[in-house]
Amino acid sequence: ARAGRKKDDAIYEDEVVEVFIDADGDGRTYNELEVSPANIQFDAQFAAYRSDLKAALPWDSQMQSAVKLDGTLSKSSDTDKGWFAELSFPISRLAAVPRPPKKGERWRFNLFRIDMKNRAGTWDGAALSPPMRGDFHAVERFAWLELE
Repeated sequence: ARAGRKKDDAIYEDEVVEVFIDADGDGRTYNELEVSPANIQFDAQFAAYRSDLKAALPWDSQMQSAVKLDGTLSKSSDTDKGWFAELSFPISRLAAVPRPPKKGERWRFNLFRIDMKNRAGTWDGAALSPPMRGDFHAVERFAWLELE
């Protein structure tokens, strides 16, 4: 994690866990929630595919997060085992959820893990549903989540 980062900074350039949710599955409106190993949060609400980030940032998910490190933060001289993140947020804060969700509804969502390998900026990524192109916002490639 880069020193001095604060909420809604570009932590997606660092090591993070990302959650994307398209609650109505329309491929347009969606939310992005992230947390870093330093427990720095990023949240944005997009009106359309990769719409204006500056317009997306004022949205507040009211997310709560907790992080547990199995190693040290920002110390490249040692070997870390990993880290764990837990996020919670009110569903009512998501885009396109005008009423309480109903059983049987299908939402689009995706999960990403960006793992920074070294200070040169090389990284590996893992996804629940791989975007199959260099774009985490590939909404049409998000997995389906059926509410029960």
